Amino acid sequence: MYQPLPECGVGYQISQNHPLNLTQRRSIDHPRYQDLNPFEFRIDELSYRRGNPFIRPQFTRTAELGWTLMQRVNVSASYARTRYAFANISDQEIDPDTGQQRFFIQVRNLTTR
Repeated sequence: MYQPLPECGVGYQISQNHPLNLTQRRSIDHPRYQDLNPFEFRIDELSYRRGNPFIRPQFTRTAELGWTLMQRVNVSASYARTRYAFANISDQEIDPDTGQQRFFIQVRNLTTR
């Protein structure tokens, strides 16, 4: 199981005016209650928002490498990878009562972002 850690970092002083830093962070984000609620909410005449009770939390890993020149210029590069990322997905269906086409928005998990 994925264990979230707040953050860890390592610093190295290349010379007096050139520090180098490496940080690594893991985080977990839980879905909002509105996104889990399975009922439909009407946005307008043909659009609805529907909750998804099967959403999983999203897990993010971030790594950043930073370099500073004389405490004035900062250069950094970072990489982030999110598993089960949240995304608003638009879909369409036919209303069984009226036979009209209607659109709904639902939050779903992606595999990786």
